[in-house]
Amino acid sequence: MTHVYRALWTDDSLSLIDVLPDELHSWLRSRGTPLEIRPNDIVVADHRMLTWSHYENTLGKATQFVLHEDHLGGWTTCITAMWTAEHNVLWADVLTDLPYEQVGIVNAPRVVRNLLLAGGEPQIGRDSIEVQPQEVDDQNSLSDLLDGLNDPLRVIPYLVIRGGKGTDMRLAVQRATRASETLAGLAQVFMVHEESMVLLNAALPVGRRLEELGARLFMPRANDEHQDERLSYFVPDSELDDDQKTLGRMMLRRIGATSQWPAVPVTWSLLKRECDLLSHALVQSYTSSSPAPPGVDATASPDTSIDQEEIERLRTEIERLQTELVVAAIAAEEAETKAESYLDHLVRELVTDRPDGPLEIRKGTIAATISQARQVANHLHIPASAEQSIEVLDRTEVSNVWARDLGQFFASLERYAYSVLNAGFQGDFLAWLKQNGDYSAQKIAMKESESVMKDPELRAKRVFGVSDALDVTGQKLMQAHAKIQIRGGGQIPRVYFFDDTKGQTGKVHIGFIGPHYLVPTASF
Repeated sequence: MTHVYRALWTDDSLSLIDVLPDELHSWLRSRGTPLEIRPNDIVVADHRMLTWSHYENTLGKATQFVLHEDHLGGWTTCITAMWTAEHNVLWADVLTDLPYEQVGIVNAPRVVRNLLLAGGEPQIGRDSIEVQPQEVDDQNSLSDLLDGLNDPLRVIPYLVIRGGKGTDMRLAVQRATRASETLAGLAQVFMVHEESMVLLNAALPVGRRLEELGARLFMPRANDEHQDERLSYFVPDSELDDDQKTLGRMMLRRIGATSQWPAVPVTWSLLKRECDLLSHALVQSYTSSSPAPPGVDATASPDTSIDQEEIERLRTEIERLQTELVVAAIAAEEAETKAESYLDHLVRELVTDRPDGPLEIRKGTIAATISQARQVANHLHIPASAEQSIEVLDRTEVSNVWARDLGQFFASLERYAYSVLNAGFQGDFLAWLKQNGDYSAQKIAMKESESVMKDPELRAKRVFGVSDALDVTGQKLMQAHAKIQIRGGGQIPRVYFFDDTKGQTGKVHIGFIGPHYLVPTASF
């Protein structure tokens, strides 16, 4: 069997044995696969088999659910809650009969996430476990993060995300939230603000810093053994799409490939083993009169003999093979990254050499569209201050339509700027549109109405922050604007820009992206 997921934590504020049955039944019902079961019993339905075993002795007591399912392979989810004199314990494993290379993305079972949210105080070693990302935005939270990263006794991976500012930060927060859900009970997620990021990088070893936007996984001992590439993994923001779950899934696969499961106290192992034996006996009792469901081997019995020397030999062999696998996987990832980098560079060169080269900015949200435009457009400047109430726009039902139109507008501006700088085009953006027609000229106004410009309050609404390279005051009056949607209420998007392609900066500067009500007119 391939071991693809493990969560193991203590929670001394909650009786996990009492909470687990209700949470498991709720989980099964939420999946549309309800199975009603009593303690020390077995239920079989379709391609699923569920056992519930309970055991008590002088060491403590344990209750265990084992769910066998057949879905594109055999899958086993085993969740054991235990009570001992020292701790309440939750131990969850997911295994499959598929070989590792055929195993896809395995998220934390929702029942595990629900247990983490059940109102207790779950702990894994030194860390309190959260299902939401922890923000690092002051000296105290930064010190806590550094203490954890440098603690040689830390047993849970840390995922540290550098979010940047403005739209980039909002996207990073969304990704961090989804990653926390995906990695529940398996890793701790931290969202680091830019001010704290400078201090964090100064304290990290050179090979462990986050020099650009993105996320870095720190396995236990990553900072102590900073030459061991298995223990850390960086994903730049440029490799993440606008699917907010991508980051969590990438890190889950990485953790699965490099996991060195934490040592389990003997008492916990013995209690779980007794439940394993009871579960197996329930399966054998059922299959003595009925065939076993797919994925369940009723003839195999747990080996109760323990040969410590053989166990150590096998553990050493497994670690050696795991190391070889991880090294090979890292080499393959590095080769793939280099190949993609070369391809991207070639595409950029081809696009740059052609004035009419295709530039596609296409994302599913307005926030993601702005972020991508910053990355791929060479002649647009979009400061963080330009983004105003983007979340208001992205919450509307037609935000994906607006995002697509905004991407087309940015791409058109980029091609226009290229034509000015490299092909000698002398007209303004509107004239270029009428000649080239790759964006609706009806949506562009190069000047504001006279009534707006004569009204001091309305005029002031069109003064936006810009780079010092454009204006030493850091402010610029902008009249040219794009009507991403021509008609509508105050929620529709507007984009204000200043064309300096024939000036000192050689760029188009975006001053405002946001809802229309923030830049009202005399009649609105």
